Formats: sequence, structure tokens, C-alpha cells
Amino acid sequence: MGLIYSDMELISSDDLALERRGCIQEDRVRKMKVSMLVDSGAMMLSVNETIKVRLGLSVLDRQMGELADGSRQSFKIVGHVDKGPLRRLSPRALRSEAAVP
Repeated sequence: MGLIYSDMELISSDDLALERRGCIQEDRVRKMKVSMLVDSGAMMLSVNETIKVRLGLSVLDRQMGELADGSRQSFKIVGHVDKGPLRRLSPRALRSEAAVP
């Protein structure tokens, strides 16, 4: 069984809300196309600093998480992210130094 990747467009939920209220134009909504490793057991999306900055995601919290090798690490919880119009991915995203670019 191999690794599975999904091509998707991530969109800043904050920007979408501003666009719906008429505060910004549609072309000002921050979004980016990415290829992400699929983890069917994941509760949150893992993003790196580049994605966090390009989408303007705010740090909402910090949370301890366990890595595949059993070690524990503190992660920043950032958000909010949408996948395409009206399709919410996760209310929050996990910001990791080791996430996929």
C-alpha cells in the first residue's frame, strides 16, 4: 500500500467571510493550490509556515501531539481554512515545522 496525495485548493475562511460581507473583492481572497498527503485518521489538517503566512492564518491555540515515532511535540493550532466554496475542511489546522510544503 503506497502513499496517497490529494490536490486541493486551500482558502482563507476569514477572507471568504470578508468577501461575503462585501469588504474585499473576490480576487483578494487568499488561496493556494497544494498537494497534500492523505491521512484518513487525522483530525486536523497539517500545514507549514508558508501556507500559514500565505493564507493569513492566525494562531488560535497550542496543543501537544504524538508523532509516528511516539515522541510528543507542541504544535500551534491555526485557522480557519476552507477547501473550495462552501466546503469546510477543518475549523482549525495544525501548523508544523515538518509539514508538506
